[in-house]
Amino acid sequence: MRKYSESSTRLILIACGLMTGGLGVISISPEFFIVKLFKLDYVQDFDIIIRHWSASVFVLGVFLIISAFNEKWRIPLVLFAIIEKVYLVVVCIFALKYSYGESFAIVIPLDTIMCLLLAFVLLNEFKKSDRKEVLK
Repeated sequence: MRKYSESSTRLILIACGLMTGGLGVISISPEFFIVKLFKLDYVQDFDIIIRHWSASVFVLGVFLIISAFNEKWRIPLVLFAIIEKVYLVVVCIFALKYSYGESFAIVIPLDTIMCLLLAFVLLNEFKKSDRKEVLK
């Protein structure tokens, strides 16, 4: 297998950061995006929860992009992103039995792919940190 490069890590982190953080746009106009993106009815009562979730996801995406260039941030942020995404995938899988569940079906493959890519980054970061410890 070819040697894994730093540029590959950066590319994965930037791509995952953009896909994750891109959902932050929902906080600008939740009604529009909930109806258009997820094909769900907008419920005003949930507005603050929707805005908070999308802003939180935006911040995670920004931090993933920052971690592409700041190695000290990588392990904790990638670990957090994997936990968040695995949880979301599991919730979406269980939601498939409800009428609204298919609105989130696209999340399952996308976040699963991002989890695998981020796990690959995490494993390589652990390998890299092991090598640094040996060199000390």
